[in-house]
Amino acid sequence: EGGTLADVDDSSVVTFTFSEAPGDSFSNDDITVVGGELSTVTVDPDNPLVYTATFTADQDFTGEGSVTVNADSYTDVVLNLGETGSDTVAIDTENPTVVSVEMDDVALKIGDTSAVTITFSEAVTNFDSSVDVMVENGALSSMMSGDGGVTWTGTFTPDAPIEDPTNVVTVATTYTDVA
Repeated sequence: EGGTLADVDDSSVVTFTFSEAPGDSFSNDDITVVGGELSTVTVDPDNPLVYTATFTADQDFTGEGSVTVNADSYTDVVLNLGETGSDTVAIDTENPTVVSVEMDDVALKIGDTSAVTITFSEAVTNFDSSVDVMVENGALSSMMSGDGGVTWTGTFTPDAPIEDPTNVVTVATTYTDVA
């Protein structure tokens, strides 16, 4: 419970503690998992009330993951039906992407500059425009974000003299999201 699973730490041990031993009837078939996969549940050899498994978050998933023991899906040793139990975890294993790269002015002449705006699908960190952005036929100022890292803006200054109808701005993939 608590925390967030992300690409760098995408798994967590899940502990199931029962009020009385479920006997041989408790297995992964008694569990519903959202947002990930659960390894095979195993009983603690020293305590028949405790079972454990490892939850691993699905890749490219953002949201709330959960592990739920289904009601009436298992029994105790005298065949009483078991009750439900659940826990959740925040998951962010979705990688950020570039949504758009826009230049305010696409027909520059000597002495002109143009604002360049790069918008990502979510806030990014480790973004350094001097390393992560390549421009042809000019220079790009340091890019800054005023919204926490989703939108980044800088100024493109073309080389003089040059004529190129297909100038390209390329964004590398060295940035990461907050998770």
